[in-house]
Amino acid sequence: MCPKVEDIRMEHIVEYTKSYSTFATARETSSNHLRIFLVDDSGNVYLRNGRVGNWMEVLGAAAEKIRYCIDQARSYVPVYKVNAAYTN
Repeated sequence: MCPKVEDIRMEHIVEYTKSYSTFATARETSSNHLRIFLVDDSGNVYLRNGRVGNWMEVLGAAAEKIRYCIDQARSYVPVYKVNAAYTN
């Protein structure tokens, strides 16, 4: 289940420059749970489900909100650039 965008606080971003992929970590303010998001080269958004070890796709308005949050967070969280391609 995707957390509410209003309930997350971005912590840092990692960009894989050769695959145009972005990882972002965020904390849920209500539970303090860590959330990991992946935005791939097509703009698709995924949320890591650590309990089952896979990525769940985030669709529609929720995906748009996550992309927006990541873009806004670039001005106030650390952004690390990796000169490599992310491979799954």
